[in-house]
Amino acid sequence: DDRTFAVQERLVSFTGEDFDMVDITGGRNEPFVRVRGAMLHLPGKDKMRLYNSRSGDERLVLDRKLVAATPTYDIYRAGMGAEKIGWIEKKLISMTDTFDVYMEGKGGFGVTGLLKPPPAYRITGDFLDRNFVMRNENDEVVARVSEDW
Repeated sequence: DDRTFAVQERLVSFTGEDFDMVDITGGRNEPFVRVRGAMLHLPGKDKMRLYNSRSGDERLVLDRKLVAATPTYDIYRAGMGAEKIGWIEKKLISMTDTFDVYMEGKGGFGVTGLLKPPPAYRITGDFLDRNFVMRNENDEVVARVSEDW
């Protein structure tokens, strides 16, 4: 089933990375997830946390790796110190902003060079203007974000 989400940026945010996502499918207006960021580019402080809007439980944490050739974020399920389920890497050379999402346990022998597994998802577009597309490993569109939807 297709679902439509609206991103509501918080009016007051000290990091500029705080927003809420609301499910607006079929005229609904149900809170879905709260995103709270701390993209401060400081060691140990560059994290984005996603919370279930109903329960308040922390669902995911994106933690920026300090040493990487390109911006790279580890993905943890249910908070820091929990299970690492994947990572996101920004492509070094690309015509548009492009991020590859890799899942743990999908083959490969590490996170560098030819030994990486193929990406499970690729996100491309213009992130500043909030106009990007997420495709799965079969190049099928699984999500689309646009400021003017």
